[in-house]
Amino acid sequence: MTGFVIFIFGSVIVGAGAMLSPAYPTRQPRIGLAAALALALIMGGAVFYGTAFGWDTLAVDYMLFLLVVGIFLGGTLSYGQKRAEDRGEELLDADQGWPGPWDLVGLLGAFALFAALAMTSPPAQADLWAASAEQIKSGAGLYAVPVAPGAPVLAAYLSHQLGDSTANTLTAIAVVVAGLLAWVGYDFGAEMRDKRLGRILALVGGLVGLGFFLTGQIGLLMAALWLLVMGLATLRYIRTPNRVDLVASGLMLGAAGLALPVAAMAGLLVWVFGAAQTRKTLFIVGVPVIAALATLPTLLIGLR
Repeated sequence: MTGFVIFIFGSVIVGAGAMLSPAYPTRQPRIGLAAALALALIMGGAVFYGTAFGWDTLAVDYMLFLLVVGIFLGGTLSYGQKRAEDRGEELLDADQGWPGPWDLVGLLGAFALFAALAMTSPPAQADLWAASAEQIKSGAGLYAVPVAPGAPVLAAYLSHQLGDSTANTLTAIAVVVAGLLAWVGYDFGAEMRDKRLGRILALVGGLVGLGFFLTGQIGLLMAALWLLVMGLATLRYIRTPNRVDLVASGLMLGAAGLALPVAAMAGLLVWVFGAAQTRKTLFIVGVPVIAALATLPTLLIGLR
């Protein structure tokens, strides 16, 4: 059953990334980056709603529906072509910059490797996270769980909708997040320099994900993904200021805190670095404000 959850969850997230990536104003479509953003929006939205109004799987269904509808109605698959046409360019299919076949084999192979490991030796230390997910499903409240709510919220939702145990669902989530860590590493290198650097960083990201996966550090695994996305968005903003990257940096700072509170400190260091490099008031003020608004219910509960 774990394999089924991995396939469904992974297909939805990677598929959303493939459709959303042309709309993100990168040099070429970045599937891993867009998939990670989609996952962060789902996780963050579920925690926001569940903390503010009480746990309800129907609310998460609506978020997924709005995400998919927004992708289709926004015409993201043709958005990259439109941007090129606005610049007076004719962008042929072969020049759109999607990952090549061997790159795709390697990136999807990372998912397959983590899935195979999940079948033979599931991540350790998953019991506490599973117990937290069960508390959320029972209606105990997100503020009552003993760990950060990010991973347990996803596990509570997926286990309810797919009819599997929360422990197996957490394993599936760890597989997808670890695979995305490698893919976002690839996007990071390709966006900053070229695909050769992307392949190197994909290997580094995969190895980091493997270490966290085998030791069962699910919160740290998710936080590492959000911080990597935040780092990429911040560097892109330093290079060419763009409000999309500003918003992404703020959302990822908030998502990192929801996955593992201490990770918010690392995110603040990324923000300080970006602020020192850009010295733009919009970035200096905007990133923490967006992060605070995205996690407001959780912050208010923490201040009680």
